[in-house]
Amino acid sequence: MFQFLKQQIKNYFGFGNSESKGFLFLLAILCFFLILPFLLDYFSKTEKTEANSLEKYKMDSLSANIEIVNKEKQNRFEEKYADNDFKNYDHYENYAAKKTKINYFNFDPNTIKSGDWEALGLPKFMAERIVKYTNAGGKFRKKEDLQKIYGLLPATYSKLEPYIQIENNTNIAPIEKPSATNNNIPTATLPNYSEKYTAKKPVIFNLNTADTTDLMKIKGVGSKLSQRILKYRDMLGGFHSKTQVKEVFGLDSTVVEEILKYGGIKNGDIQQININEAKEIKHPYLKPYLAKAILAYREQHGKFNNIEDMKPIKILDANTLEKIRPYLSFK
Repeated sequence: MFQFLKQQIKNYFGFGNSESKGFLFLLAILCFFLILPFLLDYFSKTEKTEANSLEKYKMDSLSANIEIVNKEKQNRFEEKYADNDFKNYDHYENYAAKKTKINYFNFDPNTIKSGDWEALGLPKFMAERIVKYTNAGGKFRKKEDLQKIYGLLPATYSKLEPYIQIENNTNIAPIEKPSATNNNIPTATLPNYSEKYTAKKPVIFNLNTADTTDLMKIKGVGSKLSQRILKYRDMLGGFHSKTQVKEVFGLDSTVVEEILKYGGIKNGDIQQININEAKEIKHPYLKPYLAKAILAYREQHGKFNNIEDMKPIKILDANTLEKIRPYLSFK
């Protein structure tokens, strides 16, 4: 073939032997450079496909490992509480305290004991949680306040609601001021009760800059409860909405209404997480395995430009994304 081409070139152009060889060599180089872009494009696509497959494999493996870990936690939890028929790691579902039918009875949630709660169909840990709340000074002022107990399922509350009878404390007689006529105490020595026990008057305040003093002016908020509110606020990075106060454990509806009445929010008070620079992510709305998945996805796919770029993370649901949105910065 080579000899045939060389002979044709010699005849056509009148070249000599070496000139024909040189011409064929240059022609071969020209052909190589003509097809080179097509070769590079082919191999580039192949490498990219392999890289994408590897990334997909890594993400699928991460998701699978997270699911396995969660399943193991759930299994260990269910084994530990097998006698109580727990069906879910975070709470409990379809729980039956006894195999026999539950005999419901009228009760005041402020006074009944742990055993009474269990008799009403609640698991032991939930009964102890409610009793601990009331022993610490928590009050159920109306039926709906029982729903504020963390982990109490709506279905359980629906079954208990018809039997809740909260004692009305408005009939308790107020403490009277001592009388000089019946106690033989000189009038001049009687303390001025109206001045000493003047009710605290709350004023409008910023929930994101308030301290315990501001919160304790709210009726029903004491030292421990005010500290709990501030601790949750700091964990969040600030409240972006007043309604987030409802998420604080142990607040009954009356206290929440008072806080919402006097508490306000100022734009720009919250602290944001730079999602593209953070080496670790800690936030109440993100469980640890979700935070790790976000960092792994960023490592594989590059920086996030906006919240939409986070939607391909399979284990990150839309509700969590919406809740965490105000606390993320994409600089």
